[in-house]
Amino acid sequence: MGKNINDYHLVDYNIELSEDEKFMKDINEELEIIVSKKDLFVVSMLNKEQKYAYDIILKKVFSNQAGAFFIDGPGGAGKTCLYNAILATVRSKKLIALATASSRVSATILSGGRTAHSRFKILLEIDQNCICGVSKQSSLAKLLQLTQRLSYGMKLQ
Repeated sequence: MGKNINDYHLVDYNIELSEDEKFMKDINEELEIIVSKKDLFVVSMLNKEQKYAYDIILKKVFSNQAGAFFIDGPGGAGKTCLYNAILATVRSKKLIALATASSRVSATILSGGRTAHSRFKILLEIDQNCICGVSKQSSLAKLLQLTQRLSYGMKLQ
């Protein structure tokens, strides 16, 4: 939120975390996301199209292959249900899955979700010289390297 604990003067000294401490905090934050039984149960209730997408996406994830998928469908088609089932399955295996969305509202309905701007340090005001604020040595860069890599996308009917 753009604030630092030191801005509140709770103690007489500044609290500073090393990059390793930030990295461990980031990892623990992701690994401590509670995998709901409901999201795991939903897998058994996926329709044919959802199950097809679920199986293909997880095959890529668990074989550590890159993949890009586009999930599309009208409101109520079960996209969020599918996303949360995938996230729950990946996280139940103690793997890191970063749930991101383009808007705050969308992020709140994903288990452990955050906006892409928040997660990837994307500036809100951009021009042709803008870059994301993630350095190669940062704790976020290390977290991204541990994450099961894939982008979602597939059309649901």
